[in-house]
Amino acid sequence: MSTARVKSLILVDAALALDAPSGDASLLQKFVLGVTPLRNAVTATTITNPIFTKTFLRAFLFKKDAATDGRVAIYQRPFVVSGTSKAVSSWLPEFLSTKQAAQSLDPGAYSKLMMPVSLIWGAEDTVTPLNQAERLKQIIPHAELSVLKGVGHIPQIEDPAGFNQTLVKFLRKREQPLQHEAED
Repeated sequence: MSTARVKSLILVDAALALDAPSGDASLLQKFVLGVTPLRNAVTATTITNPIFTKTFLRAFLFKKDAATDGRVAIYQRPFVVSGTSKAVSSWLPEFLSTKQAAQSLDPGAYSKLMMPVSLIWGAEDTVTPLNQAERLKQIIPHAELSVLKGVGHIPQIEDPAGFNQTLVKFLRKREQPLQHEAED
């Protein structure tokens, strides 16, 4: 990634699956994913069903009360768009595939990032635990890690003030030219 195009990067509880063990999908998973009408039905009755939105959102949160009615309504909006369930269903096999060749799964790709990187992480994240952030901080040359205590995978809704303060602090530092930029 060229620093001419990207001056800095912020990753928030990024689900990158670094160093994830590879394995084959279960027979049941292969069956459900392989039969399009069944996959569509399962998707429509669970993932894209607005009745379950609050339950799914709460599963990502440490502070369960952050799943307010207003936030749930925002997450439900895309599910009423015609074709959403079918589109999500079509995407599921690739999302759940363990044989992806995505560059985001390669730890070496992160070591090539030369711009400043802010890692903002919830200390209680069970989706992408804190050790994922610590691993990223080790392999990204110019990374800084900010851990927000008492929040999970979506810190911007669990602790908006703390998240915004952390975000603004990083952005303000970026307003100042970096030493190597000033020399160019």
